[in-house]
Amino acid sequence: MPHRVTVSTGARLHFGLLAHATQAKRQFGGVGLMVDRPGFRLTAEVCDRRETPDQYSGPDVWRQRVLDVVRHCRALSTPSVANYQWSLSETIDQHVGLGSGTQLALAVARAYSALQNDEFDATELARRAGRGLRSSLGIHGFLVGGLLVEAGKRSAEQISPAVARVAWPEDWQLLLIRPRTVRGLCGAAEIQAFANLPPLSAAVSAQLCQLALLELLPAALEQDFAACSEALFQFGRIVGDYFAPVQGGTYCTPQITSLVKYLRDQGIRGVGQSSWGP
Repeated sequence: MPHRVTVSTGARLHFGLLAHATQAKRQFGGVGLMVDRPGFRLTAEVCDRRETPDQYSGPDVWRQRVLDVVRHCRALSTPSVANYQWSLSETIDQHVGLGSGTQLALAVARAYSALQNDEFDATELARRAGRGLRSSLGIHGFLVGGLLVEAGKRSAEQISPAVARVAWPEDWQLLLIRPRTVRGLCGAAEIQAFANLPPLSAAVSAQLCQLALLELLPAALEQDFAACSEALFQFGRIVGDYFAPVQGGTYCTPQITSLVKYLRDQGIRGVGQSSWGP
């Protein structure tokens, strides 16, 4: 078995969900894109002495997350006689629409399984990491990247299946912009926000599905930059209008709203917000 492994991740952009209604057969779903940076770089190696407990070095904000996922993995795996040193040398900021929690949890699960000489698909890694409450875009994208569509969950326990993936054209660059002092919703506040939202109408859900499957993905596949850009903007605008009652507008802050207008006025069509932003 290996004594040391390193896992590097990307980050996840979430352009919006496809369904959120009591009568829908599937809940949430969504469209998103994996980007190669920012990302986590996690190294795990066997401790020199067996009696040494699992150790962590890196930003303190991630300490508990890493050690909790390690415990979760241990509970679902063949008992290991070894304990490990976990080191984070590169990180993603929390609660800024980049899917940091999922990427780190999957990195820990992937490293742990490699140290046990096991190999699992993304769904099993997520189960071992305890992820997949709502979105699964970052789960499926962790191993394969690309522009992804997930179908949504039939039950609370299910990890939503990925139903489409298109490779992002290599020469299409993205610019990530955010104010440093703003954070998106998370935890109890996020759960309450979803609870306060009215059902997403079947007509709007159908419009989003059409945009995703008949415009956004085919345009990326055909490398039609203008069509893909406009579809991405329209998709995000419709989703943002739905979330406006709980985020204060189509976008998460007046500053971001002004920035979207400015970029569009400059002829940059493909502008959107990832998750709760910013």
